[in-house]
Amino acid sequence: MKVYTLKTLCFLAVCGLFSCQKDVNEPIGADGLKVSFDVDTDTYIDNPENGDDPLGKKSSIQKSNISYNLVDVQQYKDDDVEFAVWKEELGVNLNEKIKTSGKTQQNGNIAVAPEYPDNYFPAAPIPGGRQLTNGVKFRVMIYDQNNNFIDELDGTAGSIAPPTTTKLKQGTTYKWFSYSYYSSLPLAPIPTANKNNPSLNVMNEDFLYAFGTFTTGVDAGNIPETKVKITFKHMMAMVEMSVLTGGFAAKADLAKFLSQDASRPYIRVHANVIEQGVFNLLSGTFTSKSKVTTPVYVNALSNYAYAVNYPVTSYHGFIFTVPGGNNEYINDFTYTVEPWLILDRPAAPRIYNKTFTDKIRIDKGMSSRLRVVPFDLGIKVPGTSNTGDVNWSRGDLYYDKSQGFTNLDGFTRWQHRNHEGTSITYASSLKPYGVTTPTPSYGQQVNNFGSTYYPFNAPYPLATETTTTTQDPCNGLQPNGSVLNDRWRTPTIAQGVAFATYFNQYANTGRISHTFVSASGTDPGKLIVVVNIKDGTADDWTDRISFEMKGYAKYTSGATPEYVMEPTSIPQVNANRQIGEGYYRLAVANGYAYLKITANSGSSPKFKAQVYSSNSTATTGDIIKATLNVKDAINVRCVRNFPTT
Repeated sequence: MKVYTLKTLCFLAVCGLFSCQKDVNEPIGADGLKVSFDVDTDTYIDNPENGDDPLGKKSSIQKSNISYNLVDVQQYKDDDVEFAVWKEELGVNLNEKIKTSGKTQQNGNIAVAPEYPDNYFPAAPIPGGRQLTNGVKFRVMIYDQNNNFIDELDGTAGSIAPPTTTKLKQGTTYKWFSYSYYSSLPLAPIPTANKNNPSLNVMNEDFLYAFGTFTTGVDAGNIPETKVKITFKHMMAMVEMSVLTGGFAAKADLAKFLSQDASRPYIRVHANVIEQGVFNLLSGTFTSKSKVTTPVYVNALSNYAYAVNYPVTSYHGFIFTVPGGNNEYINDFTYTVEPWLILDRPAAPRIYNKTFTDKIRIDKGMSSRLRVVPFDLGIKVPGTSNTGDVNWSRGDLYYDKSQGFTNLDGFTRWQHRNHEGTSITYASSLKPYGVTTPTPSYGQQVNNFGSTYYPFNAPYPLATETTTTTQDPCNGLQPNGSVLNDRWRTPTIAQGVAFATYFNQYANTGRISHTFVSASGTDPGKLIVVVNIKDGTADDWTDRISFEMKGYAKYTSGATPEYVMEPTSIPQVNANRQIGEGYYRLAVANGYAYLKITANSGSSPKFKAQVYSSNSTATTGDIIKATLNVKDAINVRCVRNFPTT
């Protein structure tokens, strides 16, 4: 038996694996070898703790739990709108140490990108992290150990055919550098003279960067392909910016937002606020930077033009600036928002234009969020010495799950009634139950019968949710849960009396008028009473409040259906007189109360407002005995409850 020494065995093993080094330094294509590059779908942020050592090679680093922390809330009030601005910053919570990061190789020559520290957290502008979208273009530049340019490859995220090179030598270690502008557009070519040391211009772009090393194979029979996995980092400081429209129970016009029309909704940072820079690919640093001297619109693409939690009620995008040093800020981050609020009637959108200045942190790897929410303040109606002025909502409540709104947006919304008789007919204007399905009104997919008729002491209207709670339905307006919007309330009896006093004072003047549209088909017609808060031409949004005389739904015990419209209360013509009634719930500790508005074109005065209460026995005066049943269903009109401090 032949006996081999350990030295002999080692020699044979090495020769078997590397063919006794016969292929080293030969072109990899000669033996069918290749190197391919693919990208990780997860992206990471550049670590603010590592300074000029982005891979953490100089020292060990610490694991971080990173999340957005609320740092500031500002409030700005105009005539009929209140703006709230929430500012959040990426926060780092340091704990246990982890190993030094660096190049990792697996299975011999199968190489991956550098193993980034755990606190390279996905930028997460949306929940779950921002994935690298299929179609995003990226480029890989390959160099030898002396930084001599070897090859250049362009690839596409999500492609089944990653970019591949065969222009390398076997058994050789190379450096690679990769970048992307997070765009599906082809990358601009790098001039040949610059390929040994490329510098790239970056302005308001989500610039991605990665680098590492790999070693090519030497035997096609064992490892025919060296696979390099690229994991990108976001190199720019990012500001995520949103405007929510839910405070007006309105939708966003995303088609216009994404268009290049001269007139469109926008979020825009002013000139000389953010910085652009020149990024050196081999050093991984910005070698120069300068102010952007023109206004800059947020980056907004169809896949993130809206905030995920608010898909139909938000404008959303990103601003990118060259990062600064530790705890560095842009102290005059000035920006303007112009949201278009699309309401549920066929009219021009409500447009606001507001400019803000904030202080934004731009540390390396920093990400901030600014969220602007305009809140509808309603129409200010002059009060009495007992109540003062009161802001009444510009429309009745209605409850609607059919329009794509989410539970975060809230299903309780405003019925934006136009004062013009030619405006749309809401499903809530029609008889609940037992009638032929009408044609859906503007912006509605289905008609929810009874969607604005609320029984007394119930938080939801007929034919929607069932509950035994006595929650105020005005609390259902969203986005809620903050001190800024948790302010709508059902009017008190005193506020109802104050409104009736004001209303009756002008009942025979030009300040109060009505529009009547006759019944047609399944539409029972409509009568709209319009109150101008001041003499002369009134602005629809700040000076005019309208009430639709929709009557009330009468409860019929033991009958099917249980509710029918009281026929004498709905809009109609009687003896050539246009008549109609509107009923609005009032808050009371015990019993029930309501405000009734009556329109009668043949009487004098034509209009009258009166408060009714189940606790009253009077037949005249400010508050008289209720004539409706506690189970009857009427409309809800809210008032704004402003804080006293």
